Amino acid sequence: MNALLLTADNSNENSDKFTTVTRGMMRKRAIELAMNDGRSALEASKSDWEQAKQELSESDAGMIP
Repeated sequence: MNALLLTADNSNENSDKFTTVTRGMMRKRAIELAMNDGRSALEASKSDWEQAKQELSESDAGMIP
């Protein structure tokens, strides 16, 4: 299974929907973070992956505007 976690979708207060954050989504964001820091896609670090996971789960939960 490619899904790592589920986060609440708070876009509708009466909604019980969940959004899946996949490894692919996290990989793409981790690579973006590495490249923004002047590193290649192959140099995405564990901290890039952790930041990507945090950003994606927070944004899906409605915590980041």
